[in-house]
Amino acid sequence: LDISADIPKRITFHGLRHSHASMLISQGVAVEYISERLGHKDISITQKTYLHLLQVKRNKEISHTITLLNSL
Repeated sequence: LDISADIPKRITFHGLRHSHASMLISQGVAVEYISERLGHKDISITQKTYLHLLQVKRNKEISHTITLLNSL
């Protein structure tokens, strides 16, 4: 019996902050703005932390570019 499934998880401030940044990235908000919003000292901190999401965004941009070029 797993009673932990009945206990609601609390969302920490850090978790909320991370979810907020992840959502902004997934919606195409500029990483420069997100970095500023999070108060990171420089953009490289944001890029390193969210590299996995930024790579997904990059792959979408590559696909979009190829589609545009193929339509010429």
